[in-house]
Amino acid sequence: MPSTPIWDRDIDRYTPAKLNEKLSIYSGESIETIESMTFRKMQKNVPSNWLDVEAITPMILSIGIHGRSRNNFGLQYCPYCLGENPYFRKHWRFAFYTYCDRHSFQLLDACQYCEEKIIPHKSERVDLCWSCNRSLSLIRPNDTNFLSLRRNQLLTVSSEGVVGCNLSIDFSTTNFLRNIRNLIKVIVEVDGGELTSSLKGKKLQYELLRVDARRKITKILEEVMAEWPVSFHKYMVGNNVTQRKFERSVFDEFIMREIDKLPVGRKVYRAYNPVVYTQELRNLKRRSKSQYRVDRANLLLKDCNGG
Repeated sequence: MPSTPIWDRDIDRYTPAKLNEKLSIYSGESIETIESMTFRKMQKNVPSNWLDVEAITPMILSIGIHGRSRNNFGLQYCPYCLGENPYFRKHWRFAFYTYCDRHSFQLLDACQYCEEKIIPHKSERVDLCWSCNRSLSLIRPNDTNFLSLRRNQLLTVSSEGVVGCNLSIDFSTTNFLRNIRNLIKVIVEVDGGELTSSLKGKKLQYELLRVDARRKITKILEEVMAEWPVSFHKYMVGNNVTQRKFERSVFDEFIMREIDKLPVGRKVYRAYNPVVYTQELRNLKRRSKSQYRVDRANLLLKDCNGG
């Protein structure tokens, strides 16, 4: 589509109506079909403001758009699925989705040969690496990613992007995602120290982690939720997590009841630090540092005494 910018945005998250119309014309698909390929159809299943976040959408991998390039490893894939039908599935964008249910294969987030990020629009075919031009659907000899899939995983997602949970607790999908994401935030803060190397100075956030790191975090989450609430307390107490760790997050009542049983934690009181560095003191500091210290100390004492 000439003169129509398309690859400088995350089209999985958002496509304007005019762009959908053009895509429909050029592809021959209906606008409804085009929209069903994006996360907008999931709006009713996620917290109302999640897909409106401009930077990083919770639970959706960040691809790190930089013009037509990508800064993050936010597009993952199953080589077997690409070999059978070469297109990138919507549910591969979920940060917690690290295994292919169909092939019992750990997803990859880079080319197996050159370790470059996946940028399909830069290659001749979507199943080719844009950097080394090798097939993404070929499995390297002695590949260790082929594992028997762990059954009864906590988090599930269908090919249509419907998220589910293998817990007996009854709560809506929207609250489920919010609760899970907030628990993941705590786990990343507790166990994320060894994961910072994969971010190269970026913010330690679940949606920015490489697939191996997210797989570890997701496994810990499953262990925390496996035998609720015993497993929850075992992990939190074992890592000295207090209620203060959860203060800025919103949880359902059944989780809050367990959080309230944790140690309260120490509250940090930030003392008032009066600003006494006036222009007059700045000038005095250049002339006489000793007199500057005396005058500044007198101002501090005067402020503390309410004078």
